[in-house]
Amino acid sequence: MRWLAIAVAAITAGCSLLVSTDGLRDGPAAVGPEAGALDIADVPSPEDAGADDATPSVEAGVDAGPTEPPGLIGKWTFDDGTASDASEKGHHGTLTGSAKVGDTDRGKALVLDGGGAMRVTALDGAAFPPSGTLSIWFRYEEIAVDVEQVLFDDWDRNRHHLMLRHADNDPANEIQLALMPRSGPYVAEIYFVLSEKTWHHLVITWDADAGRLSAYQGGKISRDQYKAAFTPREQRVRLGTRLIGAIDDVRLFDRPLTDEEALALP
Repeated sequence: MRWLAIAVAAITAGCSLLVSTDGLRDGPAAVGPEAGALDIADVPSPEDAGADDATPSVEAGVDAGPTEPPGLIGKWTFDDGTASDASEKGHHGTLTGSAKVGDTDRGKALVLDGGGAMRVTALDGAAFPPSGTLSIWFRYEEIAVDVEQVLFDDWDRNRHHLMLRHADNDPANEIQLALMPRSGPYVAEIYFVLSEKTWHHLVITWDADAGRLSAYQGGKISRDQYKAAFTPREQRVRLGTRLIGAIDDVRLFDRPLTDEEALALP
């Protein structure tokens, strides 16, 4: 084979091939919260994922969409014109009163005129997670100072529950998130000032083990520590009681998402 080596050397004489790895990297750099956005959707490179995982098999022409974090137990997008559960867990909603699914500038959404709500009774009480996450898009058409307009559940001093609302006699545009125990002061509470006629995205987590209530809105994180042990064991899953506005893309998880997961929810 000596003659072959000589021939190859003769052919490649005068040519050099240089491969540099200086310009290669494993993937996009992480973006921290201080930059105003948090990207946890970085896809590992083929070298990291392994040859078998480098190219997922996806049927041509089918958009798989974003992957939900683990623990999803309810997802109500209203895209099909109903209050059905898109998580395939079977936790379908029921519309009451004048509540309906209608067209908005976000597409189909739950539209409310103050006279109805959406219920998901299958997740009430013991079925509601003691620690979990709620993600909700909402829009108040008007916020009256003297009317309680509720996004999630309602105020009730006789139940252990979580509620998200504009309380009557609170300042206009103020939204209250609270853990309400039976016959006692709030265990934890967080307040927001949000504008009317604007869509807002709010993610809230409650963590019985850590004793912590967290809220994620506009890239910011707010927290309050529990003042006593608490689980929302008498929760009622209601959306939009006395609300004049709209609600869209609601997700419920049976665990508190991490900061990175919560900030990355669409």
